[in-house]
Amino acid sequence: MRPLHQKILLLGLLALLVGTWIYRTSQQTQLERSRTEIGKARQEIREISQMKTLWNRKDLGKKLDLLVHTLPGSTLKRYEKKRHRADLALEKLEGKRLNTFLRGLSVLPIQIVSLSITREGKVYRLECRCKW
Repeated sequence: MRPLHQKILLLGLLALLVGTWIYRTSQQTQLERSRTEIGKARQEIREISQMKTLWNRKDLGKKLDLLVHTLPGSTLKRYEKKRHRADLALEKLEGKRLNTFLRGLSVLPIQIVSLSITREGKVYRLECRCKW
């Protein structure tokens, strides 16, 4: 073989070697990305299944009843609970009682669909819809 052909062959092999190295590293990074995505998806599935077990608990509605009935009767304007949904309206709430109620509501594993808090002078009015 001529020296020119050897150089061309060597350059071709070198280009092939660099191309395979680039392909291999890109495939490795893609594999690592897909593994992390699968890990995140598994974690989300675990969290969803844990939330489903919390939402299917029978005493969740009773806990919400307990929380609502700790408030004075004069503040409770409307409270309706049907199956896994609750609709409540509270008025004439002081700031301290409002904070206590919201803290207790945030501890429960429920989904708050709508929450409206308005201030009227020194008292607050709260309307909330939630489901579990």
